[in-house]
Amino acid sequence: MLHHYFSKLSNKKYFFFIAILGLFANILSAYSTLGYFQQDEHYQILEFMHNLTFNTSPDKMVWEYQSQIRPWFQPFSYFLSLKLLSLFFNLNDPFFISFLIRLESCLFAFIGQCIFTLALYKIFNGNKIWKISTGIIFLFYIFPFLSARTSSENISSTFILLSFSTFIFSIKDKIFHISELKQNLSFHHYGLFLSGLFSGLAFEARFQSAFFIIGFALWILFNSKRKFKFILTYFSAIGICISLGTLIDSYCYRKFVFSPWNYFDYNILKGVAANFGVSPFYYYINILSDFFAPPLGFFIILGIFISIIKFRKSILLWSFLSFVGFHSLIGHKEERFLFPIFILMVPILCQSILYLYQIIDDNMKYQKYLFALKSLKRIFNISFIVIFINSCLILFFTIYKVENISFGFLNTFAQRFKHHDIKALEFLDKNVETSEYYGFNKDIQCDDKTKDSKCDLYRYFYIKNQHNFILLNSNEEYIHLFKNKDKYYYNYLYLDKNNIDFVKTNFYKDHCKTVYLSRSIPIYENEFYLFQNSILKPILNLKHWYNRGYANIFIKCSN
Repeated sequence: MLHHYFSKLSNKKYFFFIAILGLFANILSAYSTLGYFQQDEHYQILEFMHNLTFNTSPDKMVWEYQSQIRPWFQPFSYFLSLKLLSLFFNLNDPFFISFLIRLESCLFAFIGQCIFTLALYKIFNGNKIWKISTGIIFLFYIFPFLSARTSSENISSTFILLSFSTFIFSIKDKIFHISELKQNLSFHHYGLFLSGLFSGLAFEARFQSAFFIIGFALWILFNSKRKFKFILTYFSAIGICISLGTLIDSYCYRKFVFSPWNYFDYNILKGVAANFGVSPFYYYINILSDFFAPPLGFFIILGIFISIIKFRKSILLWSFLSFVGFHSLIGHKEERFLFPIFILMVPILCQSILYLYQIIDDNMKYQKYLFALKSLKRIFNISFIVIFINSCLILFFTIYKVENISFGFLNTFAQRFKHHDIKALEFLDKNVETSEYYGFNKDIQCDDKTKDSKCDLYRYFYIKNQHNFILLNSNEEYIHLFKNKDKYYYNYLYLDKNNIDFVKTNFYKDHCKTVYLSRSIPIYENEFYLFQNSILKPILNLKHWYNRGYANIFIKCSN
């Protein structure tokens, strides 16, 4: 099929070459980038999947489970796939299980990337916009990393790409323009129905995908020759997916649940989302300009501005602005909320920046502007070379075995870039203040800082046998362990809510310091031990690995 799809042999070779490189980058990212970008990847997906597997007690689940606001479509899909894989693999190792899930996610994302770039080929007919967009979509450093995430943002992003692509393939007209309105287009309705199915699945993976659907469907409505038939076909498919999602949610919550309404009720009407922080309307403008390694942020804002001026009727722009605009109306904002639309943003920016280059070249004929335009073009060229080098370096560091402790220098190196660019190399939970979880005002030391500071510890909890953590049963046992520490191997010791008083002892004051505070770490097999009656005992098994731990203080002591 693809043999006849490309009008030029060179374009086909280019596509397969870039796609193969992208496939390797995605797989390597699934293997190497351990942990999570944001903890919901674990506690809203893997923990829910674990609940299906081991029937976890509801009182041990997160509050989202109790309020029944999370869709089960993605965890249920992982659950089914692992059931199938268990026929071929012995799935007793949680680290291997998490790798399989990351691998599944990245391969699904790769399929979406391939189909989307093929749809872009139909739109741009293999021109420079398509070639640059294809290279960025497969190999820009953040996309392989995000493809391996088990987040709802990743899965909904892929379904959005598939929905957009199947719509483009459903257009019957040989000549159409994505930047025009009132074209009276005709569609293959099975393709339109499929596009609706993918939009519905994007919604079931992440309810905020509705913001994409609004702009996307409005553009199609303005360009559709048979508007009622479009509405019936597209939205009936979405309705089927919502019905399927409701059945899955009701099965997994063990009673009838309509989680989209619960989500809206809790987070918007009751304002629960605002409890996690409220940002101004323009917050996402700052994210788009600051999130990536400079100077890329400047060109993102410039490209969007040009697109609004020149390509304001584009279906890509309508979908993008609808998604970002409605998100901006909600008080609670996070950078990851924009991840589902990042790849869709790529051809928007490529089209705009290449249009700017065309304007510069067209005005070179005017002698009085020649020097200024040449200088501007030279600055742009240098900037894009810097962006390319930055992307290659960060991509290499990300897909390398970042769990290797010797790569700690990367944190210093990468500080030339924005902090967010190295989250692939850090597995950090949010920093917390001591009094927030423990309710006392002792002057706890956090790397020689006071209780008013926040404490960091690089989170390598997703690396098997990287650390051993020992839970104390009593203050006396810890002192005994410390005095005989040559007999035992451990990196850190931790206190839970039952023995937190140890920080008030004179021994702690004289010998110890707190290195990390957390109430939301995963617990792992073969890493945590109970020290009891002078014996180290492994206390965990596979069932515990996906669960959220209690509040803990991690401490180090020395003579």
